[in-house]
Amino acid sequence: MTPRAAPGGAALLAAFIASPAAARGVQAWSQLQLTGGLGDGWSLASDVSARTATDNRARQLLVRLRAGRDLSDEVTVWLGYVRAETFNDDRGNGLEQRATGQLDWRAGTIGPFELRLRTRAEARFFRNSGNVAGRLRQQVRLTLPVGQRIDLSAAAEPFVTINRNSDAPRTLDQLRLTATVSTKLTDQATLDVAYYNEHVFRPGRIYVNNIIPVTLAWRF
Repeated sequence: MTPRAAPGGAALLAAFIASPAAARGVQAWSQLQLTGGLGDGWSLASDVSARTATDNRARQLLVRLRAGRDLSDEVTVWLGYVRAETFNDDRGNGLEQRATGQLDWRAGTIGPFELRLRTRAEARFFRNSGNVAGRLRQQVRLTLPVGQRIDLSAAAEPFVTINRNSDAPRTLDQLRLTATVSTKLTDQATLDVAYYNEHVFRPGRIYVNNIIPVTLAWRF
């Protein structure tokens, strides 16, 4: 670390510690993921996620469509579109649309763990706003096979805003830590039960979300 970078890093750490954290209600996410192979390394995928919170303040429906191409046995690239609509009880509903590019990389092993990296770039468009926010997400995941049908995994994923504006005011937008149990139901279907600890950074405050996602993934 250079002497010039050190004060900036210290200031960022101090701001993180000083910002009060506000816990939100537990969220439950019900998710369905469908992926179909088209041949010659091409795939189409669709995700639907219905998200609710125990405090009943907001509900969200997220739909993701993607087209992917295998560059090798280890690397896949995706282009996609996301529509996320939020239904609020105490204010108007929100709508965010995203154009996405993604790189998935099976990067090898660390001892008994498989290392996977996912890099996602997003262009975010908001309802009733002329703002376009760029965001970069980098997930690092370690997976441990347990028996023939069960995998345990843990991941960390920071969300970094590329160009800040009123809709995306913080450079570090979110930090998501996850733990997942994946059960192979059939050769095509997998059930994931997870816990997400998500920190959402806003000016002067950090919101902490505790999330229980249940995901059925089907590949055909």
